[in-house]
Amino acid sequence: MADAERARLVERDDVPVMFKRVADEQTAISRGWAEVEEAVGSLRGRKFYGVFDGGEYRVCVQLRKEDEPAGLGLETGTLPGGRYAQVRLQGEPPAVYEQIAPTFERLARRLDRDPSRPDIEFYLSGRRAAAHLGPSRDHRVQRTASPGDLGQCS
Repeated sequence: MADAERARLVERDDVPVMFKRVADEQTAISRGWAEVEEAVGSLRGRKFYGVFDGGEYRVCVQLRKEDEPAGLGLETGTLPGGRYAQVRLQGEPPAVYEQIAPTFERLARRLDRDPSRPDIEFYLSGRRAAAHLGPSRDHRVQRTASPGDLGQCS
């Protein structure tokens, strides 16, 4: 089944994040992930996102009250909520990560795509990721339980 056909529409809440901007090319993205993971320390209980927007990539981690982004060399922002087409990807790293770009390319062909909104990767675990692309209209929407909790969606 094609990704666009497997895509499920979900409603996401805004998510406050701290992030690092990097070039949208694999070497810079990999380096950015390593730097952010090192900066935040323990990854336990953290929610991580990758955002493609306007020719740049942002490595994001959900902001906690105790975080000090400036002290970590990170910026702050908000991942916009709203309707997203979601496809869940599964597999062993790094193969699961190699599925992300082709999935976004296929999702970008959706007729309901809103090009003004970012494409968001959400990392569910080391073996799973979810690709989100913001459509502008559709009536079939499933509400997620909380920002970043996509475990209920398949």
